[in-house]
Amino acid sequence: MSEGKTNNTFVLHSALQKAIRRGNERDALEAVWQLDMEAGVSHTRSRAGGMWSIMRRCCAEDVDSVAVLPAIETLWRFWEKQCESRRNTHEPWRVFTFKAVMLLCAAPKSRRVDNALTVIPPGKLEATVEEFRKSGRKSFPIPAYAHDGIHTGEGDRSTKLEFMVAEDAVLNPRSDTDDEYFREIARAARGGLAGRGRLEGEDGHGQSSPQER
Repeated sequence: MSEGKTNNTFVLHSALQKAIRRGNERDALEAVWQLDMEAGVSHTRSRAGGMWSIMRRCCAEDVDSVAVLPAIETLWRFWEKQCESRRNTHEPWRVFTFKAVMLLCAAPKSRRVDNALTVIPPGKLEATVEEFRKSGRKSFPIPAYAHDGIHTGEGDRSTKLEFMVAEDAVLNPRSDTDDEYFREIARAARGGLAGRGRLEGEDGHGQSSPQER
């Protein structure tokens, strides 16, 4: 996590989800600690709602199995109950946020659902590729850890296509579930870079796709 200035809520939300996606437990815990600092002390539901909403979203967008979702929901309820207690001198509610983050970081990751949302709607993938073409970019840079230019107000102004390719590349641990939607996105990405000598014969991770060998 970067230091030197106070992190705003949107940046912390972005950092939390991207750290979970990468299996980077330490960064995820630091982000949720800052989010929980005010939410738990004052039991601010608006702040707490955003923090737990990000973790529930991770269950759908980033974690392969939904088996972890009931655990996250239960920990959320325990967190709320603990925050309402008068015996909170040592901030005991944090054990529930930390446990939730640890479970999510350790769970096998897949971007298959989010990739499907890019592929299935008619014209969505074509529009995503066209956005990339108009940007004039010649590569697919990995977005800054939290400041990806899409979900926060700072950082590299990456296009949706770059975001999809970059975020799929950093899943940790990666699920072994086949993601046919990402293969379609990778093929479209190669089309968006036609003639630029990038990603030719690659699956978006810099390697030949086993389905295309």
